[in-house]
Amino acid sequence: DSTTITIANGGQLLELPCVYKSTHFNDVTKQWISPECENNYDNMIKIQAEHCSKPGVVPITPEELSVKVLKPRSGYVKGLGLRRSFSVRTTSASTDSDYVRRLEMEIQEQKEEIQSQKEEIQSHKEEITAQKHEIQVQKKEIQAQNKEIGKMNGSIDEHFEITSSIMEFLKKQGFKGQFRG
Repeated sequence: DSTTITIANGGQLLELPCVYKSTHFNDVTKQWISPECENNYDNMIKIQAEHCSKPGVVPITPEELSVKVLKPRSGYVKGLGLRRSFSVRTTSASTDSDYVRRLEMEIQEQKEEIQSQKEEIQSHKEEITAQKHEIQVQKKEIQAQNKEIGKMNGSIDEHFEITSSIMEFLKKQGFKGQFRG
């Protein structure tokens, strides 16, 4: 019985598939009591493996595994013996409740992190917008300065032409003095 198995296992309950196999498989003949028992055992292993392969999942309880594979009976969990009639629901509900609470906390933390990131992104957008505006202002100032430089260059060129014309005129008139630049 399960009490003997528990004592032999150092006070630890064995997993349902182990208990089920120890009570439905004959070690001497190396045969299952029936083909249905072998199928049930294989299903337990399969369901347990599939359940545990999902990341962050709460391990399936022996009661839940029994209900899934062996089908429930009032006041009795097949493969585990007599239990209080509410044990499957209570164990499952408290485990689910803790798991749901943990998930809700994780969701809340992620929402807060997302909100913080949104605020940071908004701050960066505002900085970029301000920088774009500053660049536009500087661009207009540069264009105005370039226009002014262009006018000055035009004036210098015009001044140079006038000066050259005057000097040419004076040379033709016979003036031989020194010109200072």
